[in-house]
Amino acid sequence: MDLTPLIVSRGFRLLYARRVHRSDVRHALDERGGGRPDLRTHRSPLHIGLVSLARALPLGAGVLVGGVLADRNDRRPLMLATRLPLTLAPAALAANALLPDPQVWLVYVATASTGLLARLGGPAMPAAIPSPVGTERLAAAGALTSGSTQLAALLGPTAGGLLIAGSGLAA
Repeated sequence: MDLTPLIVSRGFRLLYARRVHRSDVRHALDERGGGRPDLRTHRSPLHIGLVSLARALPLGAGVLVGGVLADRNDRRPLMLATRLPLTLAPAALAANALLPDPQVWLVYVATASTGLLARLGGPAMPAAIPSPVGTERLAAAGALTSGSTQLAALLGPTAGGLLIAGSGLAA
């Protein structure tokens, strides 16, 4: 595999690292149960279904608008405007979990906002790849980007398994 885009392009290295860490691994971890509530902690299948719905509806709406925004605007500010607020949702959820009486509405708001923001800025990420690598390295950058999905498919379940085993939830 040609690693030239990673070696010569700082911009591509940043995009690639963000893709592997933030999107692919987190998504694979979520899919294995790392980011989803379960019946043991919430005791309500309805709540679990509503949290999933709160994420799915904004995902669908965001992806329709995100592609248009990425095509019509500068991608860098779009990525920053959608990615920076995504760091607040886990902090809000952690703070909520530490409260004596955690608020359920905050789970719905954080879930919906992360779904919307992820899809609004999502199309800008792959569309930004040609800029830092140039046309001569675009094929290699595409291969590396595709490979990151496979890497995350390995790392995500591994991280999820370690978190579940380490926390005692497996028992």
